[in-house]
Amino acid sequence: MKMRLAVAALLAVFGAASGVFAQDAPAGARPRLAVDAITHNAGDVKTGETVSHDYIIKNVGNADLEIKGVTPTCGCETISFDKIIAPGKQGKISLQVRTAGYVGPISKSASVTTNDPDRPSFDLTIQFNGVDGAPTGQIIGPFIVSPGANAVGSAVVGEAVNVVMTVYGKDGVASPRIKGVKSDGGIFSVTVEPNAEASRYMIRAVSASDLPVGRHAQNIVLATESAEMPELALTLEAVVDAPLRVGPAAITIDRVTIPEDGSLPRQSKFVFITQLGGPVLEIRGVSSTLPFLTAAMENSNPGRNYSLRVMFSGVPPKGRHQGKVVIATNIAAQPTIEVGVTVVVP
Repeated sequence: MKMRLAVAALLAVFGAASGVFAQDAPAGARPRLAVDAITHNAGDVKTGETVSHDYIIKNVGNADLEIKGVTPTCGCETISFDKIIAPGKQGKISLQVRTAGYVGPISKSASVTTNDPDRPSFDLTIQFNGVDGAPTGQIIGPFIVSPGANAVGSAVVGEAVNVVMTVYGKDGVASPRIKGVKSDGGIFSVTVEPNAEASRYMIRAVSASDLPVGRHAQNIVLATESAEMPELALTLEAVVDAPLRVGPAAITIDRVTIPEDGSLPRQSKFVFITQLGGPVLEIRGVSSTLPFLTAAMENSNPGRNYSLRVMFSGVPPKGRHQGKVVIATNIAAQPTIEVGVTVVVP
């Protein structure tokens, strides 16, 4: 009898506790991943050095964010990553690249999988320019600027753009000292970082993460101790891409054959969508300005690649017809995708 009472009491305690836990976890709780920059540009790196970077991952949702795995491509290594990130907290993923044997512009990445339903997978990238020997770039007075006086970085809308320049002294001498930087705009936050010997300088610029789709430019001026060139003028550019890349932009269905039995023509064309960022694409509807055409999802790799088949939903009349297929999406920056269509029925 005492044993039964003890078991009953224990079950009551567990039942009460589970009720409390259920109340603490709101209905529909879900993680939501945020990362300011998925690309780290290390600029010029002497071949043989190791490039490493910590990517800060934030959980702005209301349930635990799980980093299920980090799978690097050839040449990239995972140092460590936080597997569970609580709501409102942040963690990090640390990657490195050993640059021995790499010369010129190099890009290495790692694929990250998570339990965020809107971002089940994405890539983190390390970029650098492997330098083996004398630096290359644009000669400006007593300086060599790599990659040049105008440097361009790119990112998907909602993410920060990183731009890096390296300033050397010409003819193998140390760069004249850079004392500061001034700017004509607020697109980028700019820092000047000398190497250990102050023989060269890295100009690192990070844009705001809320830039609209398009190309944005900002001029900066470096104050130097060079008598020949006390001011060095440079330009930074941010190219912000839409999250969905669609190709082709227009299709032609030529020499359409109408079956003798009046059934639908069998010809069709594919439209391919590559997702560069943002929440996982959902197709919310398809419409066509040509009443005899429609489109449907054929294959998909959620968050990455999709293919849609444009096909006949009715029998087209003879002649040349031009219109478009409009695909409604859940992507705020690209709520619709429009594909031009030409149909020719001889």
